[in-house]
Amino acid sequence: MGDYVNDKNVQLTNDDATLSKMACAKLGYTQDHFVRYFTRPFAKRPPLINRGYYARIAAIRQLMAQFLQVCSAT
Repeated sequence: MGDYVNDKNVQLTNDDATLSKMACAKLGYTQDHFVRYFTRPFAKRPPLINRGYYARIAAIRQLMAQFLQVCSAT
């Protein structure tokens, strides 16, 4: 029974994160043409959550660009 509860909690965390990603996309913080296929209709999130997701996406994009630049230089 414990594993089921742990699995359910992980799934709920994933669902919440997906809703937050969809909220960011709907508000124009990011572009994601596929997130709508993985969640229920739009749910409004607090501005701080939207900005946090945007900051995470921007940081990962920057790190990926730097990584690819280093890889192409070698």
